[in-house]
Amino acid sequence: MPLYEYFCQHCGEAFDDDFSPLLDYYICKHCGEITFNPKIYSGEKYPGVYWFCDKCNVLLNTQYGFRDNCKKWKCKSCGYKNYIDEKHM
Repeated sequence: MPLYEYFCQHCGEAFDDDFSPLLDYYICKHCGEITFNPKIYSGEKYPGVYWFCDKCNVLLNTQYGFRDNCKKWKCKSCGYKNYIDEKHM
């Protein structure tokens, strides 16, 4: 049994054994809600918004140099140019 239990903020279910507080994010297996690590950059222009690449679905917020006040961001994993604006949230 783990020393600490972590729970989904959306549904209240305990996270499974594959959860780690070191992950960038975790998807609750009960309700599908995403819980983000609070240490991840969560935005200046769009606070609390987490951006995923439209092509490879990698989390852009963790990529070196990413800031949400740019108009486009080239994914460092696949090279796809993503728009960072209200229309593409």
